[in-house]
Amino acid sequence: MNRTVVAALDAIGLDAFSFVEAMRFIEAMRFIEAAGPSGRRARRVFLKGSTGLAFPAAEVERIEETPDGDIAMTVAVMGLTGALGALPMAHTEALQRLIRAKDFGLRDFLDIFNGRLLDLLYEVHAKYRLPIAFGRRRGAAPDAITEAMLALIGLGQPGLRGRLGWDDERLLPFAAVLARPCRAAGDVAGVMMAVTGWPVRIEPFHGEWVDLPAEEQSRLGAGRGGHGRLGIDTIAGARIFDLAGGVRVDVGPLRYTDFMALASGGDTAGALTALARFALGPEFAITLRLILRRDDVPAFELKAGAGRGRRLGLDSWLGRPDGDPAVTRRCRNV
Repeated sequence: MNRTVVAALDAIGLDAFSFVEAMRFIEAMRFIEAAGPSGRRARRVFLKGSTGLAFPAAEVERIEETPDGDIAMTVAVMGLTGALGALPMAHTEALQRLIRAKDFGLRDFLDIFNGRLLDLLYEVHAKYRLPIAFGRRRGAAPDAITEAMLALIGLGQPGLRGRLGWDDERLLPFAAVLARPCRAAGDVAGVMMAVTGWPVRIEPFHGEWVDLPAEEQSRLGAGRGGHGRLGIDTIAGARIFDLAGGVRVDVGPLRYTDFMALASGGDTAGALTALARFALGPEFAITLRLILRRDDVPAFELKAGAGRGRRLGLDSWLGRPDGDPAVTRRCRNV
């Protein structure tokens, strides 16, 4: 595997990689190796400082495999010696004389410090850059930036996660939308489309009738009066129409398999309603309108047998509809 890493970097050209990008590439290949069926240990990476006097053409001078199968990378961007080193040039010249004499003791001693400096440089880059921190994560524990973004969208506590039926991290690209207390219908529809992969359109102001408690209804008569001031709190009837309290979510046109998975209930339907409730908020009464593609409408047939037949109002149509048929489902309480 290390030969593959070295060969891949050499084939692309070391001048095409910065030190940080080369380290990211090696880390990714090491993770693939450790997770593979061979069960080999993750190889170590030894970072060395430059010993040349010429101005470096790239941040990474050389990468090679050690006799033990590990990786050695010579870096010119930071170190004690070399053209960009912290020590005076005379130390690099003295080091070169020792190397020509096959005396590598001083070089190896200085690389103890070079390796630590370069490792700290990479850790600083990784700490404050989301792609690096996210890519270095291994296992189920989120990195610090992912934890912060989950908190922004309301999933900061571990007990709140894993309840939507979708991977919570699929919502992270839309943290800017979900973190806002007021969300536009088009933005929420875009989030649901990206997460589910189905066409979604949200129709606001889909009103509904709301029943009034008996103590809040207008009554006339001695001892029973209440809420009888005209123009203030008088209401005729036992319910009111709340225009702004409902939202309709149109999903589709869908293929027949997706349509039936949602229309007949089950885990898929529960995940969709939970996502709609999470994205829209608890204050709305949500109506799901599931739309089937006209070309996927099944032919109606009556047959005897043990198999499940067609269900009226769900997947039964006489002939082919003129447009895409739809089924409406209420999800008031999710």
